[in-house]
Amino acid sequence: LEKWPSPVSILNAQTEEIAKVIRPLGMHHKRASGVIKFTKDYLSCVWKKEKIHGKKAPFVLNRDDVMSMYQCGEYAYSAYRLFIQRSTSDIRSNDHALVAYAEYQKGRC
Repeated sequence: LEKWPSPVSILNAQTEEIAKVIRPLGMHHKRASGVIKFTKDYLSCVWKKEKIHGKKAPFVLNRDDVMSMYQCGEYAYSAYRLFIQRSTSDIRSNDHALVAYAEYQKGRC
């Protein structure tokens, strides 16, 4: 995060630079390209929403927004709902740990 503290800074980074940092994860070139593609999709969504609602409006992603981003599917949307929006509804993931955490959170409320 020190090297790329914002999504815009990731877009300004070289793929090779990112690949070098994430090399221990394996498939570093593919992952680095994916990080950049996801960042482009995310920023495109942010800028589109800012253009429509203005910069002062609360930033909220809907299901279509999340699902349209590179490599984001049901798990990503469920994780966004659970960890960012703090909602335990609409969790449709097949990931047992994510579903178990959602159930745990429901019991805490």
